[in-house]
Amino acid sequence: MFKLFSKKSQNDFTEYTVNSMLLVALFLSVVSGGIIIFGNDFMRIWMGKKFTGYEILIIITTIYLPITLPSQVLNQSFTVMNKIKLPAMATILFGILALLFAYVFTRVFNFGIYGIAIATMLSQILRDNLFYPLYFSKLVQSFIKYQFLPILAAVIGVMASTIICFGVRYFIIPQTLLKFAIDVLIGGGSSLLFIYFVYWKIKL
Repeated sequence: MFKLFSKKSQNDFTEYTVNSMLLVALFLSVVSGGIIIFGNDFMRIWMGKKFTGYEILIIITTIYLPITLPSQVLNQSFTVMNKIKLPAMATILFGILALLFAYVFTRVFNFGIYGIAIATMLSQILRDNLFYPLYFSKLVQSFIKYQFLPILAAVIGVMASTIICFGVRYFIIPQTLLKFAIDVLIGGGSSLLFIYFVYWKIKL
């Protein structure tokens, strides 16, 4: 990344950044889809039945990660470009916003721990999928037409991996640790093959 930026090749720098974001988004989509489907089973096998029943919380805390975390590639790009002051300030501001959201959802709407999860999700989406891409587009004009491509890839990846893992779980119910491991291997492996195909279809 430093090498591409030092050469002042904006198109190559943009291409590298977008492809890196695509890889992160698609890989995390497999992890997210797997946790959504198998998370409750994992909690039951590992900690016992009393720790099950948190499907909604698991979904809230994992479903958005493939959409938001790829923007950390942009954060690294800001470092390479020596443009870290505004993103650093934004991180603080969105952290404060997360606290405000948490107060509203827990105190006003009484959502409890779900409110904290929703607050975190909203603040991260606003920072990672709104502020970071817009700021990077201002610095690198060629990024504008590609800024939503990693988000689209993440959505496709999460939907596909969730459907694949759901299908695997439907036919092999993970009642034991062995069956759980088989489910994860088949579901995760199949999802990885799918996103590999998607990546080579949409990469720049």
